Amino acid sequence: MAEYKITVNDTLLSNLLTGDRQGLGELVESVLNQMLEAQAEESRCANSSGL
Repeated sequence: MAEYKITVNDTLLSNLLTGDRQGLGELVESVLNQMLEAQAEESRCANSSGL
């Protein structure tokens, strides 16, 4: 199983803690983007080692 290190900036964290509804959407977007980037990098590494 893969592990992900999710980073959250100060603004996003503040929005989450103040109950801003947009903050949750931003968190989900950030997490999904970071997961997709990690998977793309993993795929590139796997493809380059298989050549």
